[in-house]
Amino acid sequence: MSQQVTQSSARPMVVPDAQVRQDIGPAPTTSVGTGWATFAGVLFMVAGLWNVVAGWAALVRKEYFDEASMLYHNLEVVGWVWIGIGAIQVLTSYLIFARKTSGQVLGIVLAALSMLVWFFTIGAYPVWAMMIVAIDALIIYGLAAHDDVFE
Repeated sequence: MSQQVTQSSARPMVVPDAQVRQDIGPAPTTSVGTGWATFAGVLFMVAGLWNVVAGWAALVRKEYFDEASMLYHNLEVVGWVWIGIGAIQVLTSYLIFARKTSGQVLGIVLAALSMLVWFFTIGAYPVWAMMIVAIDALIIYGLAAHDDVFE
């Protein structure tokens, strides 16, 4: 529907309803940082769960990994490190969703630590490792570049 508004000339001017804002208040505003923080929180939870699964697989099914091509050759230790980092990442994702500065700082540190661990084990599962490294890079960007949404 449209409303007609008359001007000083005799022709009526048609104004679409989307432009007539009466009694409904200002348009809602959201910052780009809010979306990135939520995206980083979701990715952080996914990366944490992924690290827990990878750690569990390293402990239970060593044949899934090529232990000889890893920089650090003790797959059991790497498995426990993955499980530890993953569990802390899942818990930290809740702080990110709550927009706490501690979640932002822990998120950046843990994502960088996760990247480091996956770089050391890139020979064991290259595609999986590169996916986690890319996810961790997006997490670091989302948390570092848009820090205005954290309190």
